Amino acid sequence: MKGIAVKYALPLLIIIVAIYQFYMVYRHNLTRWKGGGFGMYSEMHPLTREVWIGNKDSIWRATNPKITPKEVPKKANWLRYAPNQKNILTFAALAAEKYKLDSLVVQVWEPYLDPDKNLLGTKLIREVHYAGKP
Repeated sequence: MKGIAVKYALPLLIIIVAIYQFYMVYRHNLTRWKGGGFGMYSEMHPLTREVWIGNKDSIWRATNPKITPKEVPKKANWLRYAPNQKNILTFAALAAEKYKLDSLVVQVWEPYLDPDKNLLGTKLIREVHYAGKP
C-alpha cells in the first residue's frame, strides 16, 4: 500500500500543484515564483517590479521609506507578488487613507528584456485609478 501511494499519489500531487500554479499565474497575476515556483527561472524576481502611487500633481515610488508612511511600503512589497485587481484596490484604499487623499493612481511596472533589440525596459502590467471606497 505504501508503495502505491509513493508511486502514484506523490506525482499526482505535484501535477495538481503545478496546474494550480499555472492557473493562478494566468488568471490572477500571481508571480511564477509563488505557488510552487515551477516557473521561477522563466521571469525576473517579483521584487524587481515597482509599485508607484500618484495623484493629479505627482507620482512617487510606493516603497520609498523617506516619503511613505510605514505600512505602505510593506503592502507595496506584498503587492509585487500578486498585482491583481482586488489586491491593488485594497492597497489603493490603504494608501489613500494613509496619505489622506480622495483619489490616487496605483501602477505596477515590471522590467522586460527584448533580446532582438538587446534592450532592457519596463512595462506597465497593471494600473488602477482609485476614487474613494469601491
